Amino acid sequence: MRCFLPLTTFRLWWKLTSDPARPTFWGMKHLILIAALSCASPAIAQDADDPMQEGLDRLGEGSRLLMEGLMGELAPLLDDVGELGAQMAPFVNDLREHLGDAFEGLNAYHPPEILPNGDIILRKKQKTPQPEGDEAPIEAPIEL
Repeated sequence: MRCFLPLTTFRLWWKLTSDPARPTFWGMKHLILIAALSCASPAIAQDADDPMQEGLDRLGEGSRLLMEGLMGELAPLLDDVGELGAQMAPFVNDLREHLGDAFEGLNAYHPPEILPNGDIILRKKQKTPQPEGDEAPIEAPIEL
């Protein structure tokens, strides 16, 4: 438990005990009372149920349960989708082979660009010249 005496409490105690007309014991009683109340106030604040925190805890627990339920229901469906993809792979490969020639020209263009005025530009890729020889040029050895 955290117990503290704020600086203002100490100033009040000093003011009460520094007066020669009052006995020192009178100031000590008040200091002990103030210290006891200061130590008790955090414990009281901790025990109080905060409705906002309680509501947030319930909301978090409810959303966690909802997500667990959804994942439990969707797990078999996701497994079925994976099996369907494995079954359709040969069909998709055949389709790609038959339609590959029709879509081969798409690789000759950069992705579309949208200008600020809304125009869409399709830029054709520049062909890089191929080196004439099959072998790469031989570099001179590095002397150390």
